[in-house]
Amino acid sequence: IVHPASAPVGFQPNRGQFAFAPQAGNAGNAEYASFVAPVAAGHWLLFADGLTFMTKVRGRQCPMKLRILGSSPLCHPAGQSDSQHKSHYYYEHCPEGITDVPTFQRIAYNNIYEGIDWIVCFNEAGQLKYDFILRPGTDPRVIRMQFEGSQLIRIDSMGQLVIKGKETTW
Repeated sequence: IVHPASAPVGFQPNRGQFAFAPQAGNAGNAEYASFVAPVAAGHWLLFADGLTFMTKVRGRQCPMKLRILGSSPLCHPAGQSDSQHKSHYYYEHCPEGITDVPTFQRIAYNNIYEGIDWIVCFNEAGQLKYDFILRPGTDPRVIRMQFEGSQLIRIDSMGQLVIKGKETTW
């Protein structure tokens, strides 16, 4: 069993190994996430309609969610670039274990909008990043995002999107 801090940063399909108890007001429940990426500060949860960063601050859940509005209901995230790293989980609720769970370097939402793919991955510094890939002739104005749990959204001097929540910053 690899300790999460030494495991490669990546996304694992949720096969029941991330069954967190739902909390009132959570923007996302890991039990229903398609993919989960444990990181030092919390967990990235990937859903069909977006992603949520779940972290605890002073014992309280502080979720921030990015929702892709008007996306195709037929689009589901799919793992790409398998890292060959496999994890094994053994819990009281699943004593036989959840084994051979792959870790993917990228998640693709193919045709999240017609002619547009959404790719989610981590950069070299271990920070989450995403790109929208548009096919020729596709109108980028159809992309609509909503940030829940954010208090301030701005572009920094490097052109990076910075989202500040009540207790955390993306």
